[in-house]
Amino acid sequence: DSSGATGPNTGDHSSELRHAYVLGGNAIYNNGPIQVGAAFESNQKLRGQDLNDTDVTLTGGYNFGTGRVAATYENLKYETPSGGLKRNMWGVSGTMPMGPGTWYAFYGRAGDGRGSAKDGERVGGLTRGSDTGSNQWELSYTYPFSKRTQVYAGYVRLQNDSRASYTFNINAYPIAQGGKPDGFVFGMIHLF
Repeated sequence: DSSGATGPNTGDHSSELRHAYVLGGNAIYNNGPIQVGAAFESNQKLRGQDLNDTDVTLTGGYNFGTGRVAATYENLKYETPSGGLKRNMWGVSGTMPMGPGTWYAFYGRAGDGRGSAKDGERVGGLTRGSDTGSNQWELSYTYPFSKRTQVYAGYVRLQNDSRASYTFNINAYPIAQGGKPDGFVFGMIHLF
């Protein structure tokens, strides 16, 4: 503190962020047809003083040669002013080569928000209470133009339970509770 003040820092949120930190790590095993991963992240005081978050994610996949299947599991915990807010999520996916490209299919389920937080407490798309989960479906096709350039197109849909309002992370827009946003995805990947 350059002001010369002594005692605890009781400044605004920007001042609190000076003492915030993120700790994370992962481990990945990839040998032949088997891929397994585990990741951990801990956010300390990122959303405000004494509000800490943790996330643990486990993934695994197996390549059969004619296609690949994979699964993921996530345990998410937020601290809120009214108590803890938790959610489990799981998903399964598959890829299959067809022609020069690859088909990708995914289904995932985010469970209801639970924990000691008051009913209706919310952080991002996660809300505490019953009927606050969501389903996601995706189907896409990736076509390689060259070894370094690919294009893809697909369709994605979220089906929120009656009290959930999850939305798309990258182009987030407000969703009414129980909303069922969907859309087409198009893109290009170029590796330099």
